[in-house]
This record gives sequence, C-alpha cells and structure tokens, in this order.
Amino acid sequence: MLRCLAARVALGFLLLTGRSGATTEACGELVRQGRAQEAAGFDQRALARYGEAIRIDASCSAGYLAVGELRGKLGDWRESERVLSAALERFPSFFAGRLARARALRVLGRSAAAEADAQAVVDSSSDVALAIAALREMARWYDADQARPAQLAVWRRLRWIGQKSGSIALEREAGAMVRALVIVAGGSDAVTSPPRSDAFRSTVARAERRSGP
Repeated sequence: MLRCLAARVALGFLLLTGRSGATTEACGELVRQGRAQEAAGFDQRALARYGEAIRIDASCSAGYLAVGELRGKLGDWRESERVLSAALERFPSFFAGRLARARALRVLGRSAAAEADAQAVVDSSSDVALAIAALREMARWYDADQARPAQLAVWRRLRWIGQKSGSIALEREAGAMVRALVIVAGGSDAVTSPPRSDAFRSTVARAERRSGP
C-alpha cells in the first residue's frame, strides 16, 4: 500500500514539474505500475494504468502495447487487434506492436495478414531479437499448419541469423531443425511449392537464397 502511494506521489511530481520529458517519464512509470499490477493478477487495475499512460501521453507506444497484449491474454483478441492497429496508424515503425498485432490476427483467423505483419518486422526492424521472435512465431504457425516447406525456410533464415550474429546456440538449434525438416519435407523445394501468401513467398525466397539445405 505504501509502495503504491509512493509511486503515485512520484508520478504526480513528474507531471507537476512541467519539465521536458516529464510526460514521457510519467508514461513509463504508469506502464511499470501496470505491469506490476498485471503480474499480481489485478488485470483491471493494470488496464487502468495503461489507459492513463496513453491519456497523458498519446505517443506512449509502450502503453498501447501493454493494452494490446493484456487484452489478448484476457481472450479479447478483437480489441487487442483494434488497439494495436490504432497504435500502428500513429507509429508505423512500432515493430513490437506490429508483432503483437500479428499474433492477434493469427488468432482471429487472418493468417495472411498475420504473416505480412511478422514479415514486416523481419524485413524492417533493426532489433535482431525482435526479428528472431517474429521468425519463431512464423515457424510455430507453419508447424501448426503442417506447412513444412515454409517452416523449413523460416528455420533456414534463423540459422543464417545465428551464423551472422555469432549466436552459436541459435545456429545449432536452427541447424538441427533444418536437418529434421529436410527429412520431413521429403526434399521438396520450398521456393517452388504452392504459395500461401505474398508474405510466405517472400520468406521462402529470402531463406532459400541465403542458405543451402
């Protein structure tokens, strides 16, 4: 209780100072409070904190992301997609939000749109960890769909990233998956397999160009 009160006092001080960056700091503090409430199981309190963060700072991308992710966790995927789409209209390069929206779109059955969002993260984000997360998400989707050539292409891309980034663990993990999927896919050529979507063709073509079997 005292900790929560101290946090609210600190937040009030940030807003009253009126100094440059105060609203950004307040946004961050509210999101941190919301994450703590969410971790403790108080989802509605968390949503209130995130909403307040967005209200005081319309550029608070972390607030939009937190709302979108929590709405998804609560099973309200349509609202999750709506919130994240609103954020992406404001911030097209908000790649963490784009990946979160990809997850929502996938659950909603809009697989092609989900793949396009995830591929945009891979192609355009400078955050290697985020690109890896997007590729892993796509690999899970293709596994669920039993789309082995596509899954193989994604793991080849992950192997390539592991090699280029010096991540031995990722290179080994991806290499093992590639070897297994080459057997499961029966040696089929992912590039010439029937395309599922533009995002699919893009993923397959890039992976096949950058690494061999």
